[in-house]
Amino acid sequence: MAAQLLNNIQTETFNYLENNVINCDKSSQLITNSFKNSEIQVDSRQDMVRIGNLNNETKWIVVADGHGHDKVINCLRRADWNDIMSEENPEDIIYPLIETLGNTSGTGATLSLVKINKKYIKCWWIGDSTIQVYEDKKKIFHSVEHNIYNPDEVERMNSMNIKQETQKKMQVLNEKSITMTTMEYFHFGSKYNDRDTINMSNSLGHNQLTGKFIQKECIPIKKGKLYNIIVATDGLWDMILPSDEEYIGQYNAEELSELALKRWNQEWLYITKCGKEIPNQKIPCGDDVGIATWNGIVF
Repeated sequence: MAAQLLNNIQTETFNYLENNVINCDKSSQLITNSFKNSEIQVDSRQDMVRIGNLNNETKWIVVADGHGHDKVINCLRRADWNDIMSEENPEDIIYPLIETLGNTSGTGATLSLVKINKKYIKCWWIGDSTIQVYEDKKKIFHSVEHNIYNPDEVERMNSMNIKQETQKKMQVLNEKSITMTTMEYFHFGSKYNDRDTINMSNSLGHNQLTGKFIQKECIPIKKGKLYNIIVATDGLWDMILPSDEEYIGQYNAEELSELALKRWNQEWLYITKCGKEIPNQKIPCGDDVGIATWNGIVF
């Protein structure tokens, strides 16, 4: 009930902002300076990026990161995203589409959607493929990932009696050093069913056991302000440091992919739990990198 109430409140706010933004008159124009996407498949080959135009005034972005076997991500790859993104509520098509697959135990995907026009930037997300929005080079929005670090999601998981398990995870400390930390994984279905144990509290697939919850945000666009948008899978964000935030909003998808791959493939100083330093370490396997970027302004 709590999750459904939160979803209803978000939808009402989302629709209100869309219908009542008045800062752009009919003569306003959305000018796109750069609109790029990049898919680098280096591990499980399950990232997906799509970009497109509904018309001259509306752009859209879709980014997904599959896990488990390929059933869900392949369904998303086959979907008609221009048709889906023309809908006011894309989830009304997406969830039934996934349900047509039947049994999706052991297969899932994140999903992040963005729609841009001269009045607003609308965002939807499931999982941890993060969306960031910059206004005149200042970050004004970061989609809060659906995982153990999100208090609302922790509360939602507790209300669903979802069990947790701690597993190890790599963490980048700075441009030269990495270590191992821990991450909470969630058991959906049986506690002993590893097929549906994932490090997210929300995902497509997994027989809809994560709750069919999509989060939304509507960001009004101000005339004369320059906007940059990054939508990317964790193949990028796992390699990004707080110090990068000063400039990555100005990078396009190809430049961000180059940055991520350089870090995945470099040699690192590995710092153990007890503080021992082990130089010249390579990360055993990289990650797929899926990124879309948009840069533009309304006049």
